[in-house]
Amino acid sequence: MNIIEREKLYSLFRDHEEALGTNRTTITVLQSFINAVKLLRCKREDLLVQYVELIGIIKNTEPRIVPLIHLIEQFETEIEVYADAGYDEIRNQTIRILMQKIELFETMTEKVILAGRQYVMDNDVIITHSASTVVERILIEAKKELGRKFSVIVLKQDFLKTKQMITWLTEAGIDHIIVPEYSLSLQLEKATKMFIGAVSFTHDKQAVAVVGTANVVSFCHINHIPVYLFVKSLKFSHQPCTCQHIYLKVVDMVQDGCVYPLTTHSHDLIDLKLVDHLITENGEIEIGTL
Repeated sequence: MNIIEREKLYSLFRDHEEALGTNRTTITVLQSFINAVKLLRCKREDLLVQYVELIGIIKNTEPRIVPLIHLIEQFETEIEVYADAGYDEIRNQTIRILMQKIELFETMTEKVILAGRQYVMDNDVIITHSASTVVERILIEAKKELGRKFSVIVLKQDFLKTKQMITWLTEAGIDHIIVPEYSLSLQLEKATKMFIGAVSFTHDKQAVAVVGTANVVSFCHINHIPVYLFVKSLKFSHQPCTCQHIYLKVVDMVQDGCVYPLTTHSHDLIDLKLVDHLITENGEIEIGTL
């Protein structure tokens, strides 16, 4: 695979992560791996070579999709046992192992949601910033399963993400308002909490989250609005934030006759010191122990 083909795949991963979020992208990639194995036709000696190339691309996504990488690393270890097996056996074991990884990931997600919904209380006014699958499910289940009466402040950002959040909340019958990020200060008297998810949580205690999240979290922290971060332990990276491959893009813009380069990043970094509660599939973690 040449450099251009690799860059196209990196862009595809990035587009999926931006549109679907980390959780859905992880499941989509693992399922796509399974589908590709079912369709693949090659010599037995080329099969594992194809695996190595694909896995190398997965490990170098921009930004790094940490839970997916952890699951793929587990797959690498487990498939090695069958390195000398026949073609059909390798394919069958590949499918079996990847299906187990999907099941593991989904189980951990459900446990985070189960733990997280306990933090929604009656009369809460919860700030949300991104269309996190986990945050969405926590809010919906707190409403439907626990009967909590609360409302949500949706901070308008990328239209696709904002639209997703509006759709989820409306279908669940959850009271909500939509406000621009820059108008949050006028809503703080009502707010009781902020809920966020993250792409990953780095070794040097930085959360990689949707662009724009850092400003809002900092603002909430200064104004004593507790911030709740919900992540699976699979999102804990062994590497520092400098190794997370946060995508940098510079685009030439033309506006009112002015031409200028606009620099943007795909994600933000949030220092754990700004987070009040860290909840995983094992419940709340004492931040000071990390």
